[in-house]
Amino acid sequence: MTTISSLPRTQRALKVANSNTFDLIPNAPIPAFDDNDTVLIRVVHVAINPVDGKSADLSPTPGATSGTDFAGIVVALQTDAHDNTDKSQSTLKIGDRVMGFVFGNNPQIRDNGAFAEYVAVSRRFLWCVPTHMSLEAAASLPVGIASVGLALHYLHISMQLLREEALKSVAAASKSRDRHGTFDHCDNVFVLVYGGGTSTGAIAIQVLKASGFTPIACCSLESAGRAKHLGAAATFDYQSATCGRDIREYTNDSLTYAIDCISESTSMSLCYEAIGSTGGRYVSLDPFPIRGCVRRSIVPAWICSYTQFGQPISWNPPYNLDERPGDVRAAAEWYSLAQKLLDAGLIEAPCLENRAGGLSSLREGINEYSKHGKAVLVPSVGVHTAMIMPESAMNWAMSQPDDTLSIIHAFSELNQTKYSLGNSRYWSDPWQLSLVKAHLSSILPSLIPQLNEELADALPKHLGTDTENWKEIELERTLRKVISQMLSRFIVGSGLCRDETYLGLAYKVILGMMTTIWATLPYPEFMRSITGPISSWHTQRNISRIQELLKPLYNERLSTLQNKGRSDGEQQPQDLLMMMMRFAQKKRPNELANLSIITRRVCAANFVAMHQSTIVATNIILNTLGSDAAFNTIAMLRDEITNVLGGTDSAGWSKERFSQMTKTDSVARESMRLNFPLGTRGSMRTVMKDGLQSPEGIRLQKGTTISWLASCAQVDADRFEEPHKFDPFRFSRPLKEGEGPKDAFVTTSPQYLPFGHGKHACPGRFMVDDMFKMILAHLLTHYDLAWPSEYQGKQPPSIWQAELSVPPPGARILVKRRKI
Repeated sequence: MTTISSLPRTQRALKVANSNTFDLIPNAPIPAFDDNDTVLIRVVHVAINPVDGKSADLSPTPGATSGTDFAGIVVALQTDAHDNTDKSQSTLKIGDRVMGFVFGNNPQIRDNGAFAEYVAVSRRFLWCVPTHMSLEAAASLPVGIASVGLALHYLHISMQLLREEALKSVAAASKSRDRHGTFDHCDNVFVLVYGGGTSTGAIAIQVLKASGFTPIACCSLESAGRAKHLGAAATFDYQSATCGRDIREYTNDSLTYAIDCISESTSMSLCYEAIGSTGGRYVSLDPFPIRGCVRRSIVPAWICSYTQFGQPISWNPPYNLDERPGDVRAAAEWYSLAQKLLDAGLIEAPCLENRAGGLSSLREGINEYSKHGKAVLVPSVGVHTAMIMPESAMNWAMSQPDDTLSIIHAFSELNQTKYSLGNSRYWSDPWQLSLVKAHLSSILPSLIPQLNEELADALPKHLGTDTENWKEIELERTLRKVISQMLSRFIVGSGLCRDETYLGLAYKVILGMMTTIWATLPYPEFMRSITGPISSWHTQRNISRIQELLKPLYNERLSTLQNKGRSDGEQQPQDLLMMMMRFAQKKRPNELANLSIITRRVCAANFVAMHQSTIVATNIILNTLGSDAAFNTIAMLRDEITNVLGGTDSAGWSKERFSQMTKTDSVARESMRLNFPLGTRGSMRTVMKDGLQSPEGIRLQKGTTISWLASCAQVDADRFEEPHKFDPFRFSRPLKEGEGPKDAFVTTSPQYLPFGHGKHACPGRFMVDDMFKMILAHLLTHYDLAWPSEYQGKQPPSIWQAELSVPPPGARILVKRRKI
């Protein structure tokens, strides 16, 4: 082995901490480089790629080094390595300038990423930086060049043909200073590059031009000039209503290849429209929506450049990919050819924004899109591509009317009640939820004693009353039973809320609705019509059983309404079911007469209220117990409960007293800040009109789903000291000089999105706030808590399911009734 002397044993590295959050570690290990193929490189420059933030948001690997693109200097390699790679790669030596990219945020190899002082890479996946190019410029190219090579492979373009034509361009370039001159190519085959203004699109245009093809670009008017400078024969404005038709006319209906560097539903649709009538091939850089495959004569594919490394990608769907051996072989051919194009000056680096500060500045750079007025497109769970909007656009978006940006349309698509509940009306016309917003504040004072009554009944039933021996419970399952009973008191009243059969069926329906979401959302409508009814078959049976249990109560309430009140003067019930029936009598008489519809609206209300409340409550209690050793959390909360609520006597509990529980409120808000049970994105809206543009100049196409990245704002180091640490009393400590007022658990803002923001913020959060405080007060007053011995006094970490941060499955605690 040959090395530069005195290599350090540790390095500084930017590690993934959690969803879209990073920590700069000062003593991270140097990546391993002890095989004949691996080269150790001192990183000089890196480029921030959208995948760096996107992957850490959608599939974070805590402890993994982040970063993709780099350029640097070779500092260690094996001297006895022999291979058949291109000479420029096999004859690497200490001090050579190289560029490449690495699989950052890698669940399998956590100590190797570009955002570090050193990176280890196979010599097969390195390019020597040409003498005419700076390391700074070189760092912006690697993943783009690799992606273009894979895209050409998936377009089924012969690498041999590419090599022959590219070598002609290389020879011509060596005789001319005009790198974009006209070369004598053998064919005039059009290739559409959608997103010609992107970095990868710009590289694709140059490679295609040098390889004998005729690239045409679809881009903005602002990017058209540069695309033509790089070699595009023509450009087309993607916002033009006739864009696809114009491309087909320009190519005389002969276009057979399209590379989509934007990779959303609208870009796919335009590419499909532009490809000629005989069909062709389409390649995207992200998973494409299946329902976009509207022409059988077009073969679609999507690429992920990390597959060139010959290992599976163990990220969350849809990025969980098996090995692709063909990609490894294609990359081996492409790298040597790309080296010749680089050496000949036929690939030009994009325009760069330079940042000072080294590794310490990368966290801010990764979050740049959200915090400083830029938007990012990410693939959503469904068939649409979602746009992450910058924080600066929040107030503008929240002020838009519902027929411009629609929350109802966004959640109707997300929840798929068309199949799970048999009709989309339960979310497209969710009047059962509107009643909560209209009436909850007026009935909450009288509701608190009712919820307290159910809590006092449920906790001893599920936790026991033994004051001598510890009882082990599965926390989430236990809380689900407690919370279901409490919330059912509000939804259906005192009769059914303690009916174990009803509560069990209600939970089964919730699980069934979630199953249907996952069985339908990723697929186009024609497939949903098959998977939807199949996945919801058991759900429909369980809804019918709930309907039978509701029938006596429904008939009783219906009789009350028809008799215009109770003859004995007794006040009508104030639960949600009664509110629904009163509303339906006035506004939806056809629905009132249909018990099946009323039952399904009750199930929709259960879905919104019970499941997510259980996850949040579980996180709060886990975090309370987990922080107790460092912050004395339980004792501090017990003191507050005694001082504010009066100890064990819950008869006088009220909304006013709960509002004074600042420490308990802080624990709940801090738990919601660090955990994302409702997803890392908030305030979803669907764009309902064409031509919409934000004040930042972000153009929004009709049908796009927009949202905001809560995981950035809620762990922002500019706003929070030690942002990734659970500090139970962060929001309850006395104000420091110059500090603004602390926010409460229910307060929404562009920086705190668990309940959404604006006029459509969750109306039930005020009841949930009181319920969580009641649960903590009852639990800590009447029970001691501890970890099972196998946890060794440590809190089990949350896990990620797609974009949701949820408690670890089966997490357990010990409880014992206190002697009071």
